[in-house]
Amino acid sequence: MELSDVLAKLWPAGDTMAMVYAIWRYVMLILGLIVLFMQPEGSTFINLLMAVFAILIFADSVELFDIIFKGQTAGLFTMIGRSLTFVIPTFVAGSTKNNKARAPAIIAAVLAVVYTFWRWYTEMI
Repeated sequence: MELSDVLAKLWPAGDTMAMVYAIWRYVMLILGLIVLFMQPEGSTFINLLMAVFAILIFADSVELFDIIFKGQTAGLFTMIGRSLTFVIPTFVAGSTKNNKARAPAIIAAVLAVVYTFWRWYTEMI
């Protein structure tokens, strides 16, 4: 995979649903970064979880699991990655010490669960 392929997957042109999915992922990513930067000093575990959240969104954007794994195994790992994108902000919203970081984490989790199940539904058809 070339750099131009990665850049094309980060912002797909032409396909309307692919652009909607890209915008959806970027909104989740921005909310995740807001939560990450709102954490107080000493919240290393929560910072690590939110970094994993950002990496999983990037991996979903470039279809990393489809590149690493082939066939049905790729679909399994893609769904596990997408599932973690709504589990991680939910966990962070419940365990953060900064009360102001809860709202963006909950919004990111809701967007991620809707995204995950919508993609699952549309890919099953």
